[in-house]
Amino acid sequence: MESQPFLQFTAFKAKYKMSSEEFLSRYGKGSVGDYMDFIEWVATLDMLEKIQRLNRSLLTLTAS
Repeated sequence: MESQPFLQFTAFKAKYKMSSEEFLSRYGKGSVGDYMDFIEWVATLDMLEKIQRLNRSLLTLTAS
C-alpha cells in the first residue's frame, strides 16, 4: 500500500507533466506561480524527504 504523500507526489507529476526536479527549479524561480497545488507539491516533497530520512535512520538502528 502506497502512502498518501507518495500518491500525491505521483498525481502532481502526472497532472503537470514534469519531474519534481524540474518543478522545484521552476518553483524556486517563481515561474510556476503560487497555486495551491504547487504549495502542496512542495509540502509533499518535504514530507517524502523526511520519511526517507527517518527510514534510513531506522534501518541504521536495526542493522546495529
